[in-house]
Amino acid sequence: MATLRDLRKRLKAVKNTQKITKAMKMVAASKLKKAQEAILAARPYAIQMQEVLQHIMAHAEDLGAHPLMAAREPKRIEVVVLTSDRGLCGSFNSSITRFGETYIREHKGHYESIRLSSIGRKGRDHFRRKGFEVFADYQGISSNPRFEEADEIAHDLAERFEAGEVDAIYLLYNEFKSAISQKVVLHQLLPIVNLEGWEDNPRVRVGELATYSSSTRAKTEHQSELEVELPPEESGSRPESKALELQPEGFEHLYEPSRSEVLDTLLPQHLAVQLYRAVLESTAAEHGARMSAMDAASRNAKQMIETLTLRMNRARQAAITTELMEIIGGAEALKA
Repeated sequence: MATLRDLRKRLKAVKNTQKITKAMKMVAASKLKKAQEAILAARPYAIQMQEVLQHIMAHAEDLGAHPLMAAREPKRIEVVVLTSDRGLCGSFNSSITRFGETYIREHKGHYESIRLSSIGRKGRDHFRRKGFEVFADYQGISSNPRFEEADEIAHDLAERFEAGEVDAIYLLYNEFKSAISQKVVLHQLLPIVNLEGWEDNPRVRVGELATYSSSTRAKTEHQSELEVELPPEESGSRPESKALELQPEGFEHLYEPSRSEVLDTLLPQHLAVQLYRAVLESTAAEHGARMSAMDAASRNAKQMIETLTLRMNRARQAAITTELMEIIGGAEALKA
């Protein structure tokens, strides 16, 4: 049975741990807010780039001519596992590594080889302990995401794909849903494919009018299709016309200098943006998981403090009772 001194030491240790977990929860909450703001700031740019790229790809001829869009039979693939550099974030890292192990075991017979790369120290350490060979290791980007670092990683992945070392590259990461919810996602980075049904989204057409109507020739050739005069009661004294929100069928960009050179610039940048966005999603999910884990740890510490306090009070009362009984017994013995 633990003595009163042992209980006091343990109670003090638990209280100190509770202070740490509460502080870590507050820090994680602050970082989560900044990470969410970073996601919201990067999302419009990523969406617009995706829309422009999908429009170009939908109207491009011989898509397989570009190295990053060359669809080959997937014999050799690479899985890039994105985890955190730090722990104490619940099941954030274990859910990714468990999914990665399961995926490799289940698909080992479907491909000639499955190469494993890691972004984040926790994923690298886990797979090395399990006996997996980590081909490439990238550190530091998950703790402080920067686009320049994501661009460097994307450049390395593109070089390996263009050289024919691998036929497809997948990114495994945690997608941010909420502070208490994350979703493990396996996303194909390379080859870049054309998304089906993108033309059904009206937002894809938004922004194309400015590019198209800025050309004098485009204005001349499509004046009747792109512009419509406002009725007098709506326009008032303004004689200018209003452009249609949705573009006519068969609408196409004017490319300068050429479509192929535009793709040469957009595709590597698109790959870097997609990777950077995944890192931001993973970082926000990490802070949310850590905040939830530290909140649960603080609650558990509170329960332990209550239990230890009760045990310490009982032990102290028992010690006082024993001392009183010894005093009373000694007094009785003197009387006798």
